[in-house]
Amino acid sequence: MVEAMASESSDKQWADRKLFKLTTESLINLKEIRAASEVRWVGGSQKGTDQFVKRGYVVLNISDSATQRLRNLATDEDTSIAVPETFDVGEQAESEGVWTGYHRNEDESQLNADQQRYLCFARELGIERDVYYGEASADAWTDGRTYIVITDSERRRETDTVGIPERSKASLQAGLKFVDSLLRV
Repeated sequence: MVEAMASESSDKQWADRKLFKLTTESLINLKEIRAASEVRWVGGSQKGTDQFVKRGYVVLNISDSATQRLRNLATDEDTSIAVPETFDVGEQAESEGVWTGYHRNEDESQLNADQQRYLCFARELGIERDVYYGEASADAWTDGRTYIVITDSERRRETDTVGIPERSKASLQAGLKFVDSLLRV
C-alpha cells in the first residue's frame, strides 16, 4: 500500500487515506504530512512529543509499520515520495519554551498535601506496580511493567466533577476522605 503511493499515478488515490500514526496514536494522511512545514520521525511514543502534536506539529511514530515504510521510502533516493524536512524535538522545545521532560519526585516529603493525598489514594487502589508522583505534560506515565507515575498537570480538581456519574462522585469523595484520614494519623 505505501509502496503504491510512490508511483505518480496512484499517489492521488492514497493521499487522503489516514494510514500513518502520530506519536499520539491518532492517524494522519499523506496530504496532511506534506502540508506540514516540517516533520519528525520518532520510534515509539517519545516523551514530550505529544505536546508538539497538540500544537499542530507532525510527529510520526515509526513503530507503526505503515509509517516506518513511508519513512523508508521518503529517505530512499530511488523513490518519489516527498515529505517535508525534519525538525529536532529538543531544539524546537527549547526555542518555543515547551517542557518535554518527565520528572519523578524521589522525595515525597516535598509533595504538597493534595499531591500526598492523591498519591496515597492511587496506592490504595490495589495497583500491582509501584506508584510515584511526578511532573510531566501528561496525567501519568509508566515504564509498562514495574511503575506508574501520576501527576497533577491536567487532573481534575476535587470540585470539578462535570460529567462524572453521581455514584462515582460519591465513591471518589469517600476515597479522598479516607486518604485524608490516613494522612492525619
